[in-house]
Amino acid sequence: MKKKELVLRTNYVEEAHNEEDKEEDKDKLFQDYVSQQMENEKFLQEPEYMLSPEYEMLATDQASIDKIEAQCGDQVEKVYDVERQLVEIEIDRRDAEAIKPTS
Repeated sequence: MKKKELVLRTNYVEEAHNEEDKEEDKDKLFQDYVSQQMENEKFLQEPEYMLSPEYEMLATDQASIDKIEAQCGDQVEKVYDVERQLVEIEIDRRDAEAIKPTS
């Protein structure tokens, strides 16, 4: 029995596939499709808190998050205060250098 060969043209390149290979490719593609669909269904059935580890914390610890935001705000204010103090120190230093008599 002689196997039929199917010649496909893709980008001017000829590739020979026999009918059995074509059927195997279809079966493989179908199996991949089915396994992907099963994974998608499994993913969609999981509760949201399992999909994101942070979900539970975000849902139940909003007060903690608000506290962290307040602490961050306090830290930013402290940084501005320190920066202002550094600018004042630099201005005082420049004024002191400008007042020094040059010999």
